[in-house]
Amino acid sequence: MALSPMEGMRKSVDRGNSPPRVSVLRDPTVLERFPWAPVAAEAMKTAELLPRDPIWATLEQQLRTGVSQVLHGQKTAKDALDGVAADWSKHPSNY
Repeated sequence: MALSPMEGMRKSVDRGNSPPRVSVLRDPTVLERFPWAPVAAEAMKTAELLPRDPIWATLEQQLRTGVSQVLHGQKTAKDALDGVAADWSKHPSNY
């Protein structure tokens, strides 16, 4: 069974992610479970996507991986961020 986009975003919230749409944050089922949703919805009114760099998605994924390793106890914060820095420095333009 395929999920609608709204259902998929609700499930994403259940996994700890903030959805990209205000409508999800205002959904009654989300509001019941997540007291932070109205605050996030209000903040999204003036939010700006930054940085607007085409390489950011790659950089952010490497950073998220490092943070995840720390949160799961796989690496210390220093080791994880040193690894991210090493990955970033390998790119010819140094990002």
